[in-house]
Amino acid sequence: MIAKIVANGRNSAPRPSESTLCIGIGAIARTAVSFEKLPELRKELSLRFKDTLTSSVVKNADEQSLVALSAMSEAIQQMPMRSAADWGVIATPRYFGRSRCAEMIRKYRDQGAWSASPHIIPQCMLHSLSGLLSQAFGITGPNIGAGGSRGGEREALLAAFGWLSAGKLPGVWLIMTSWDSEETAYSSGVCHAVVVALKSSTTGSTRLRLKPAGSGENLEPFSLESLTDELTNEWSRPVTWDMSHVGTLHLEPSNQFQIV
Repeated sequence: MIAKIVANGRNSAPRPSESTLCIGIGAIARTAVSFEKLPELRKELSLRFKDTLTSSVVKNADEQSLVALSAMSEAIQQMPMRSAADWGVIATPRYFGRSRCAEMIRKYRDQGAWSASPHIIPQCMLHSLSGLLSQAFGITGPNIGAGGSRGGEREALLAAFGWLSAGKLPGVWLIMTSWDSEETAYSSGVCHAVVVALKSSTTGSTRLRLKPAGSGENLEPFSLESLTDELTNEWSRPVTWDMSHVGTLHLEPSNQFQIV
């Protein structure tokens, strides 16, 4: 997808459709849950998703997965599943499962193989979050994990642009999760999740436009946090972010959109 955007003919100017990509925003939601409230949220989600997720799955799910499930529920209220069930899912958690994996390694070293939980593999890998959300909400499109650390949402957004520009998906659910501090992750602090519904159709929508030309040297790097901050400003201004070596990302507001 990136090569298609930047590799234009040497002797001819690129056409606009080849030099930029534009997608629409259909919904966005965010959730923040303190460490102390996570056990309560786990119990609530176990009941809410009893028809699609087994109790053992919710019991062993990473805390970032729990907050993502809550945020996704809010976003889907704006986008009925009958119109978004065949979308793709791209999740970009930050340092997903780090604490649980470290604990498993210690137990394996001290107590042997029988002390290590088999749930680590399906619940704490990079692709675990996107798979869990697809299963919970009955989403039938492709799902992947992208990034995995700070700044990974840029990789996830580029993947979403690639999927949508191919014309085979009507939309993509983009999810980012993180703790407010890596020093206190999984022991205190607040866990955050942001869910954005991205559409191939831009009619009447707030738009994100990716432009490979130009330098983003003096611009703020893109993050889903900065995007949601702008969404709460009632679309007062267009915004441009740096997308590293790819180019720049432009937010084109629409007054028809509202964050939850």
